[in-house]
Amino acid sequence: MDEKYYKDSIAYCLANYDNCRFKIFTDDKTLDSYKSIIKYLEVKNINHKFGNKDKHFINDFAELSICDVIISTPSTFSICAGFLRKKKDIIHSKEWIDSRVAVDDKFWVKLSKGGNDNYKIKEII
Repeated sequence: MDEKYYKDSIAYCLANYDNCRFKIFTDDKTLDSYKSIIKYLEVKNINHKFGNKDKHFINDFAELSICDVIISTPSTFSICAGFLRKKKDIIHSKEWIDSRVAVDDKFWVKLSKGGNDNYKIKEII
């Protein structure tokens, strides 16, 4: 995902939710988009923390599954966490959804039309 999607999603959250705290989960800290967003959060003095304290992915998955809002990536890791534990607001990339709808991926076609009771997209950015 490009950094514009993440920045726009962060701005959306700050404008629409009280007391935003961002928790960053990744398995690849060398990604340019990751480094850029960390710098952005620091320069803007936006409250954030990092997952992966003990380097075990299952703890990140558990934490992600109880978040109130997920700024999602096209990975099954964040998508599956969106299904679990409690209903949450999920933000997805319009570019990603459009690319999946274009190839008639049934999951994304259904989500682009509102989703279902277990997985709804709050905002497409």
